[in-house]
Amino acid sequence: MRLMEKFIGFQKSDKKKCFILGGKKSLPLLLGVIPFGFAYGVFAREAGLNILETTLMSVLVFAGTSQFIAVKMISNNTELITIIISTFLINLRHLLMSISLVPYFKRLNRYTLFFFSFGLTDESYALTTTELKRSLINEYFMLGANLIIYLTWITSSFAGAVIGSRIINFKTLGLDFALPATFIGLLALQMETKTSFIVLGTSLVFSLLIYLVIPGKWYIIIASLLAATGGVLWEKWIQK
Repeated sequence: MRLMEKFIGFQKSDKKKCFILGGKKSLPLLLGVIPFGFAYGVFAREAGLNILETTLMSVLVFAGTSQFIAVKMISNNTELITIIISTFLINLRHLLMSISLVPYFKRLNRYTLFFFSFGLTDESYALTTTELKRSLINEYFMLGANLIIYLTWITSSFAGAVIGSRIINFKTLGLDFALPATFIGLLALQMETKTSFIVLGTSLVFSLLIYLVIPGKWYIIIASLLAATGGVLWEKWIQK
């Protein structure tokens, strides 16, 4: 914490309060993170990685879906450059999330931003943006949420790698729906204005259309850009 205080200019009490609040607010999200991390651990072991390799990937990469893809490609002896490019494309959505956070974190220097860029997840982003609209918080809120999710992801990955192989049929537990359910809940919290529903509807339509035309995961990035642009244009139009 002393290292972070050197870079961030909030009062110590505000930092501690927001850090703890971020951790507490992220606890319900763990209902989706734990089974997802556990499933990754099981999948990685089935693909041929040992317990150390499985856990170390969660420690160093911390990328959820990208880890699933990377493990699958590693098991197929895919070239390293192909794995890097594939995971990069999957994680491009983080670029869009980071851009939307610039107005709140632009005063921070590059050393501080490293902590946030590494720890940024879909869950912590949705939680932080929701709280930024509703209350006065600082970046330590997101840091607290990131840390809890990060540690939980590592722990659940390790657990999946150690005991996952003892479960005969993992899918029968129904835990694969936990993560989508979590995101549905996070999305519902942000549906507060007409613009929110317009962006949601636009992204849904564009993502389905682009998915049918363009192969791969590009439909996520393109639909997000189009929907965000539509939301901005709509707000400008109603202001006029």
